[in-house]
Amino acid sequence: MKQSGCLKRTDEFNSNSGMSPSWAARRRAFTLVELLIVIAIIAILAAILLPVLNEARIRGQAQLCVSNLRQIQSAFIMYCDDANDLVPISHSNSSDNPMASDYVDWVAGIMTYGDPGATNASYLTDPVHSQFSLFLSDPKVYHCPADLSRENGLSGLPRVRSYGLQGLIGIDNEATASAKDPTTIQSTYPPVTGGTKWLVYTSTSQIKGGMSPSDLLGFVCIHPDFIGDGTFSFCMTPYANKTEFLQVPSKYHGNACPFTFIDGHVELHKWNNPGYIPQVVYQPNQPKPAGGDPDLTWFYTHCSVPTQ
Repeated sequence: MKQSGCLKRTDEFNSNSGMSPSWAARRRAFTLVELLIVIAIIAILAAILLPVLNEARIRGQAQLCVSNLRQIQSAFIMYCDDANDLVPISHSNSSDNPMASDYVDWVAGIMTYGDPGATNASYLTDPVHSQFSLFLSDPKVYHCPADLSRENGLSGLPRVRSYGLQGLIGIDNEATASAKDPTTIQSTYPPVTGGTKWLVYTSTSQIKGGMSPSDLLGFVCIHPDFIGDGTFSFCMTPYANKTEFLQVPSKYHGNACPFTFIDGHVELHKWNNPGYIPQVVYQPNQPKPAGGDPDLTWFYTHCSVPTQ
């Protein structure tokens, strides 16, 4: 049967616009200049927003860290109430040398890179090892959210603890083991020959005179390259004729570090000279900062008082 009319060439002309499909496609595409403009706008917006988002992330991590430390300091207070005013033991035993019941510390486990206890959460929550286990059951409380360190630096499992108890508060477990009665221990820290002797607080009733509970430092968020046992160690003059950090505090939170105080409050201390605190390199045996920094003086004046 013969068909009338002509066949429409749809491959050559667009029925609505009269333009060929290839020309219509070119009209819908971005030009190179337009694409570059869009990319430039996105780059400018990213440059504006990324610092804001990063600052918000740092603030959020700082608030979580402060919350963790507030809970740990609350556990300290509850422990002292239950222990007739005695403070907990501040020096953790080695994680590869399990403790007997009379060597229980505030927490156990050595966080040094490569130590098996660095990833063992039971050292934080098991009453066989931790004096705070009855008051803190969540091991996540012991870890700063900004601490990215792992058992071997940047490899292995995440380490379980980021905090330490200021070394002039608490009883050395070795001294307790030999004396058996923590109330009889009145030593210096670190040991000195001659010169000023510093009070090691073995009970909260000793906190008086020139150092009030709101002035006395408790727990510290520690630099991951320097953390070890449960103690945050600080060298007080005249020991070795210098004042220095033996373990170094962190500066994760916008060049600041959170500290607890024995009355229960937490402060985010902004470092006057953040360059004094080494950068985190996730390796052991980093050089410790030298003395003479104003932040050392602030820390020094919140650790202890001379013995009478």
